[in-house]
Parts: sequence; structure tokens; C-alpha cells
Amino acid sequence: KAGSTWQLALNLFQEMRSCLLHPDVLCCNAVLSALEQNQKWTQVLALIHMMGLDDLMPDSTTYVLAISTCGKNGRWDLAVMLLHEMKSMKL
Repeated sequence: KAGSTWQLALNLFQEMRSCLLHPDVLCCNAVLSALEQNQKWTQVLALIHMMGLDDLMPDSTTYVLAISTCGKNGRWDLAVMLLHEMKSMKL
């Protein structure tokens, strides 16, 4: 059951967008947290990209979750890139 939490969170997020609701950064971070707990790094990066398309500014929590997910999956190259991006945004 716990393993499906990320799928439920992602489906709910996608449903919100399809209903033309505009999730905020807090909502995105909740989905990112579910993805991070299940080490879904590709979905984390896709969601951050989607945030940019929706003109949502990631916050420090967004980046910490993304860096953690990438690190847990051995994607240190991406974790370092995100850290530099976070630093350039002065977060």
C-alpha cells in the first residue's frame, strides 16, 4: 500500500491539472515528497520541469527533495546540477 502512495499523489496532481486547477508549490512539494520516499527520480525531474512550464518557482524544499531522490538513486551528477541550480537561485 505504501508503495502506491506516490502513484496516487501523481495521479491526483495530473487530475488537478486536467481540470484546469493550478497546483501551487506546496502541492508540488507534497507530490515530490511521495516520489522521493519511493526513489522515483525521473518523475521528480519531470515534475520540476512541469513546474517551470506552469511558472511555479521551486523553493528550497523542492530542491532538497529532488537532490535527495537523485542521491538515493546514485545520480550524483544530477544532484550536483540541482545543487548548483539551487545556489544560483539563492535558495
